[in-house]
Amino acid sequence: MHTLISSGEELKEVLDGCKVAGIGCVDCKNIIAKNITNILMPIQQKRAELAAKGPDLPLEILHEGGKRARRTISVTVNEVKDKMGVPSY
Repeated sequence: MHTLISSGEELKEVLDGCKVAGIGCVDCKNIIAKNITNILMPIQQKRAELAAKGPDLPLEILHEGGKRARRTISVTVNEVKDKMGVPSY
């Protein structure tokens, strides 16, 4: 986990400390927990901002995105269906 989310300095500290029992497992896990919290904090803040605007907002955003995507791909999908001989219903 540390290779994915810890800084180079923290990774070195954990690897070196773990090899010689310079740090305990709890210390290692605390570093990971801190880094995971730091990664998730902006996501949690954005979610809270969206939730404050209304409980239906995420579904509305997904619905609008879906409509835009369908408009964008419908022409291509219909061309592919025509070339493959697949009927459109």
